[in-house]
Amino acid sequence: MTVDVHGFCDERFQPLADAFVANFEEGLEAGASLAMTHQGRMVVDLWAGTRDEEGKLPWERDTIAHLFSITKILVVMCTLKLVDEGLLELDAPVARYWPEFGQAGKSTVTVRQVLLHQAGVPGFDPPLPFEALLDWEQLTAAIATEPPWFEPGVSCYHPLTFGIVLGELARRVTGTMVSDYFDIHFTKPLGVDLQMGLKNDRDLPRIATPVIMSASAGISHEPGSVSERVFNSLDADVAIFSVEHLRAESPSSNGLGNARSLARAGAVLTLGGKLDGRRYLSESIARQATTEQSYAEDLILGPLRLGLGLGLHSPTFPAPRPTTFHWGGLGGSWHVMDCSSGVSCAYTMNGYAFPDFNSDELIDRRQQRCWDALAKIMKDLEGEGRSDG
Repeated sequence: MTVDVHGFCDERFQPLADAFVANFEEGLEAGASLAMTHQGRMVVDLWAGTRDEEGKLPWERDTIAHLFSITKILVVMCTLKLVDEGLLELDAPVARYWPEFGQAGKSTVTVRQVLLHQAGVPGFDPPLPFEALLDWEQLTAAIATEPPWFEPGVSCYHPLTFGIVLGELARRVTGTMVSDYFDIHFTKPLGVDLQMGLKNDRDLPRIATPVIMSASAGISHEPGSVSERVFNSLDADVAIFSVEHLRAESPSSNGLGNARSLARAGAVLTLGGKLDGRRYLSESIARQATTEQSYAEDLILGPLRLGLGLGLHSPTFPAPRPTTFHWGGLGGSWHVMDCSSGVSCAYTMNGYAFPDFNSDELIDRRQQRCWDALAKIMKDLEGEGRSDG
């Protein structure tokens, strides 16, 4: 299929635009946005396709999409800032700030372990209904009383609870919900179109409607596996795209935004915490966040190499370059950053292809094509990163 592409791409980075177009030509995408900053400057900003299920409404410059687990990058940035401010210590127990969390054998779990998906509470047992997702007090109380599924320090991806634990930590030390904290300290000063949860119903018409691109309409798990137990511990599948979910405080999964805004926000991390002359994070915490803190066998994702809440390149969790850090969202969105080349690049879409956790391959064809182009671009730019913004 042919597609009209809008926006711009510096000719130096044309292979990335070519990859973007190829995804549409092969029928792999419905609508999407792709953007990249280099040393904090926007050098690619593209959008194409349609934003509705019927394929009639064009994807616009201000279209926003569900970010799902890319929301975790936003809550990580908030946590890093709270460490900078002296309100959290990485190696302090969570229970210092949230005493109730220390119940049932979790008194030694540290803030750092939460960031490394090693807190031992990746889900809820017994499982919670979808309505619990709409009640912050119920969610946090359930986590506080939950006995650890594994010894704290064991790596097990926390898809549901990661943002809830970090969000409650933010609330305990600031008195502010983490979605509001992000808005105050990052969204507004950066001038980006990012929300951790829907802030205003006037934005509803801008949100791209999901289009299921894969044969499966949900995530595939091996029966009896840890991933099945974790993902089934909150009954949210039927309502994951709902307005009710968007309105909830759900900082693991219900962010909204576009590639342009993610790329700009990510430039804060690629440039050592400073962008356009303003310091958002200390150089020290930005460096810690983007260098190896753990390399462990994760019970869901396999061998997982992490900075502070950010995925690092490894053979089983690959990134475009060995120096790249990244995270992805359910269905195919992704955000990659690289300090060596000074690149922050993001992709959001409404064509959802769901992962198979039985497979060794979690990267879909759309992502792989873009990452192949990025690998060459980053290599060519190597050494041009980490200016002072």
